[in-house]
Amino acid sequence: MTDDRETAIRWVRGWAHVRDLTVETVDGWPLVHVDSASRDTEIVCVDPGRSAFATLAEHVAGDARAMLTVLADDLDPYRDVASGLRVDRDDETFMTAPLTPSESSLLGGGSPRWLVDGSRATYCVDVDGRLAAEGSVGVLGTDAVFDRIETSPDHRRRGLGRHVMATLTSWAMSEGATAGLLVASVEGAALYRSLGWDAQSSVLSLMGA
Repeated sequence: MTDDRETAIRWVRGWAHVRDLTVETVDGWPLVHVDSASRDTEIVCVDPGRSAFATLAEHVAGDARAMLTVLADDLDPYRDVASGLRVDRDDETFMTAPLTPSESSLLGGGSPRWLVDGSRATYCVDVDGRLAAEGSVGVLGTDAVFDRIETSPDHRRRGLGRHVMATLTSWAMSEGATAGLLVASVEGAALYRSLGWDAQSSVLSLMGA
């Protein structure tokens, strides 16, 4: 469990780095100041046990802009403890992979563009002047944390997601990254598994209500 916790905390730090967010600590776990349309703060913990989780839940209870996220193999014990909180997402997966170079050509006349800020990068593909796919990655040490890998509905199942991941991976490796970390949606997890990523734990996110 120590290794699982350390790996997940590395993801949190890297995810905050990608989005340029501030991280504090609450009861030994990171609290990220997300300041987004969906939430102001997010506490992230890794299978802390029912008692510790109940204490963490007190920090977000009653605050509709506060999120509590837990990563664990079995989420059921935490659902039971989370009385009074609202389930925001319960179908995501924390995944990891050793980074390896791969090629994925940009097909269909897409136009690539980059936004690079030090050890953070966003890669986009435009088709006919409109955004078709995009993704971001941040490198901290030897970790590459991938974030917001998205393909617009009109351009799915054309290999754009695979192309974005391959391109971002190559960039991250050029920055010294050797390990990949991300949290995947149901749809994204299928792509990442096909690329050799492994599921490490399930993810439950709750909002104070």
